[in-house]
Amino acid sequence: MNKQGEQIQPRFTLLTAFGNGSTPPGIGSSFTSTIPVYSANSSTPRKFGYPASSFSAVDMVSHELRNDIIAGKDVNLNMLLIPNYENTTIRKNKESDIRLQRNLSMDEFVIAFGRYKRIMGTAFPNRNEELDLYLAHNIETANIWPDCFYEYHKIFSAKCAVMLIQHNIKIDWSKVDSDLRNMVCEGSKINTCRKCHSTTHSTVMCSVQQQIFQPQRNSTSYRNTPDSLGRDLYVYMVYLFATISMGLKVALNLIVNTYMLVKLVKVKRMAKLLVKTTKKVINTMIKT
Repeated sequence: MNKQGEQIQPRFTLLTAFGNGSTPPGIGSSFTSTIPVYSANSSTPRKFGYPASSFSAVDMVSHELRNDIIAGKDVNLNMLLIPNYENTTIRKNKESDIRLQRNLSMDEFVIAFGRYKRIMGTAFPNRNEELDLYLAHNIETANIWPDCFYEYHKIFSAKCAVMLIQHNIKIDWSKVDSDLRNMVCEGSKINTCRKCHSTTHSTVMCSVQQQIFQPQRNSTSYRNTPDSLGRDLYVYMVYLFATISMGLKVALNLIVNTYMLVKLVKVKRMAKLLVKTTKKVINTMIKT
């Protein structure tokens, strides 16, 4: 901010970084084009204009935000998920809008960055491949560090904007900033295969087979999904049922044996009592 409270305009843009003020190949003569046409069923206007079906993939992004993207500024991708966010009625509450503070999921990031790329491509079509590679790197990062990829993007985007605006240096987005990624992702949760702990594939794509026999299941009642310890739930349930059955069998045998022992003790006591009684009767008869 300057002394009068006016925002300082950037000294450089992507246009100056690419060609030092000259127009690079493939760039239009003006940035004022509004709606890019990605497919057109009819290029001829009718009596009242073009039919709406002539245009597809129209991104509802404000003119101001489009200019910020094309200028190479650091843009919050969350804005691209809110149609025409940068209008005067909503912009006043921008700092307190919690929608702009949350980290995007991978699905949301792909949608928002796709719009970012299409807008950038209207002025710099030669950047399409570069941004495609950047998106691929972020998807790969999200597969390993699902909680850190968007934090990496925010810092990377801000770094590129600073180098461009303050130093007229254009950063190659197709190359991963390994130092930055290591700094952001260090110590965070890593998404690994539960069977072999590899980061190159998910658990369902693992080639390591369970050693316990898994019977074929035709219905969808039982699913081969692991629990929190990585155990196959179906196999673990079979094992648990067998263990419980064996325990019940042992307990039943113990009860039967105990019953037979008690019964045997009672029989012995009755036999002793009978012998004792018989002796008393005989002694009584002899005395008489």
